[in-house]
Amino acid sequence: MRRTFIILCAGWLVVAGLSLGVAADSYALASPAAVDTPDRTVTVGGNTYQVTNAVRVAGGTPFTIRPTAPDNATFDLYLYNSDQAVTGIKTDLTDGSDPSFATDDRPPGSYVVALFYQGRFEAILPVVVMGYRVSATHDGPVRAGEALTVTAEVREEPAAPNVSAVEAVVTNASTDRVVTRVPMDRQAADTYETSVTVDAAGAHKVYVNVRGEQRVRGQRELLGFSDAVSLTVTPGATQTATPSATPTPASTPTPTTPSTTAAPTTADPITPRAATATATQTSAQGGVHLWAALVVGVLLLLVGLASRVV
Repeated sequence: MRRTFIILCAGWLVVAGLSLGVAADSYALASPAAVDTPDRTVTVGGNTYQVTNAVRVAGGTPFTIRPTAPDNATFDLYLYNSDQAVTGIKTDLTDGSDPSFATDDRPPGSYVVALFYQGRFEAILPVVVMGYRVSATHDGPVRAGEALTVTAEVREEPAAPNVSAVEAVVTNASTDRVVTRVPMDRQAADTYETSVTVDAAGAHKVYVNVRGEQRVRGQRELLGFSDAVSLTVTPGATQTATPSATPTPASTPTPTTPSTTAAPTTADPITPRAATATATQTSAQGGVHLWAALVVGVLLLLVGLASRVV
């Protein structure tokens, strides 16, 4: 089964973002600590998960999950880290439960909470335990085709891993599709800056993301991200405004699996209940296989947030 997990890790590609995920109208995951991120739809095994936000929390601060489920449904929540290892579990939950996960012993980085019910995942919610607090500003509004200066303040949290990159991401405000992303240069101890050009007029959003050194399919792990900052791009001298529903997205980057850990750590004793099914329980095994692919996909979604990008 672990071999199957590794194969799925290597073969499933997902790009960018962080988020509320829903596979059916009757299941959902939310959190008071969730913030807006660029939208992304993840499809696995015919199930679609809409990703629109992510939990962002400081180390040492617990975060609460508010699941929604049908009446009489009893389900589990699993918390995974970027190595696809289970680091927390809440069992026998029902609609209206209000479970919390502690972060005291969890290092900064990317995680995902997944709602597991009868052999399959019904909802997902990415989590970032901040290594850095990030705020973003810009000198807009700006005309289409003209340079926009984006500035970020990046404050280190305790036990933060090293920064490998800071990037600015611009999305269309209506569709949350990525318009462009560019690396930022360090100007002072906590300040980064870059110049961005947006070709399409209309309403946009600007994000700044901080990445660490750990890789997931060639992309760096997400250690922090800013709130979205509104940006208005006015038509250039010979341009009319482009409808916000038809932006020109940037090319889609290719996400990556962890280079150091291709499968869950063998020391981790916690696995979804369906993982203990016998070889004759093919439907439960299918759920575990889907679980493996989904976990990797959402973690790739997180590390891809900056590239959209999570």
